Amino acid sequence: MKIHRFFLAIYSLLTLLATGNLAEIPNPPGNLKVVNVGPGFVKLSWTPVPGEKINFYKLHYRQKGDSSSIFSEERMRDPAHKVRRLTPFTDYEFQVIAVNDVGDSRPTDIIEKRTSSSAPGTPPQNVRAISLSPSTALVKWNKPARPNGIIKGYKIFYTLEPDIPLTLWTTLDIPLPQANKRQATITELKANKIYSLCVLAYSMFGVGPISDLEQVMTKPGAEDSVLKTPVTPGPSSKSNSSKLNSKPMKRKKMVDDINEIQHKVYKKELIKQDKEIEKLNLQIELLNSLKGNSSVSGSSSVNQLLLNCLLHM
Repeated sequence: MKIHRFFLAIYSLLTLLATGNLAEIPNPPGNLKVVNVGPGFVKLSWTPVPGEKINFYKLHYRQKGDSSSIFSEERMRDPAHKVRRLTPFTDYEFQVIAVNDVGDSRPTDIIEKRTSSSAPGTPPQNVRAISLSPSTALVKWNKPARPNGIIKGYKIFYTLEPDIPLTLWTTLDIPLPQANKRQATITELKANKIYSLCVLAYSMFGVGPISDLEQVMTKPGAEDSVLKTPVTPGPSSKSNSSKLNSKPMKRKKMVDDINEIQHKVYKKELIKQDKEIEKLNLQIELLNSLKGNSSVSGSSSVNQLLLNCLLHM
């Protein structure tokens, strides 16, 4: 620090000897204000001190509330600048410093500004679901890591066919104030089925990304319980058991018989087709013989014989 002041004093003395004016650090810019704001930017302007030669300006900014963080710095020559790549719906602090050949001015007073809102930047977190009954399931989730403003509601998408387009899934809208609870019950489900579901958040500026897929299996219904109830042995349990066992056997025998009949019919058709093909080939050969003998003398009797064969086939 002492060395810096020493060189500053030397520089001021040399400037005084050369120009007759004592060089000093500039005064801070005045009237720092925000002229425009968006979801990801803030534009500021300020007034330079009249009569001072300024090399450039330093604009410092950081998120409000984090005094331990270091200011980000951008440099410019004009007394206005747009700071980009900011987080939507976030408070920031800004200050400006003027710089000349001697050094930096004092920083301006800090001003604060919140960026505008936008659609949620991330999906709801930690989506989970549990079955409450054969026809209902409870879905819970946490708010997005980057809501980018005030969440107006959530949408739950669910289906038995996760491969179909999302537009064909069943949708449940969860608006305010229920949206603040971040849970909802979906109803009219089918028993003992696996449902796929996902959740998204929305604001007045649009919808956010969809969460990862979650699955839940509904509880068995009354019919499923009956099908799974074991048969209690009784006086007639043996005969009942034999009857139950005989049904699959009878069904299998019927299927085997049908397959055997179909096989025999198919084989018979093949034999019939083979005979027809042989007959057709023989007719073609006889016709070719007739054509070949038509130009040979004394072949009329042979041709007549071949013709009779064709007529009686």
